[in-house]
Amino acid sequence: MNANTVLLSGLPLRQATEQWRAAIENANTVLLSGLPLVQPFRTRRASSWDRTGGNRDRLCVAPGETVTLMQAGGAGRITHLWMTSACREPDHLRKCLLRMYWDNEPEPSVLCPLGDFFGVGHATTAPLVSLPLGMAPAP
Repeated sequence: MNANTVLLSGLPLRQATEQWRAAIENANTVLLSGLPLVQPFRTRRASSWDRTGGNRDRLCVAPGETVTLMQAGGAGRITHLWMTSACREPDHLRKCLLRMYWDNEPEPSVLCPLGDFFGVGHATTAPLVSLPLGMAPAP
């Protein structure tokens, strides 16, 4: 069962929700069962950790500035993105652009406002939980 099957099944909401939960539990079981196995790949991670040894675990991006979050060569896939934003600028989630480039292309494969990419419509935060996205805005 996949997300399209559940969403397009025409089932009553309660039954579709139960099927969706069962699909997620099954996916987690399948994914977790392979944890102890040797995998034929190398994982990579990028983080904003404080390179000075302090507790400044963040990147500050000034207006007009561009920051590279990760640069890796070779084939791969992105399995997780996690960000927080503490900007007080109104509509900053619309003004900050996320660009992703693949295979040394001159134009970005992804060019999207940060909020839109993470499912924050109209730069208005609200609690959101779905299979591919989750958001818990600050109170």
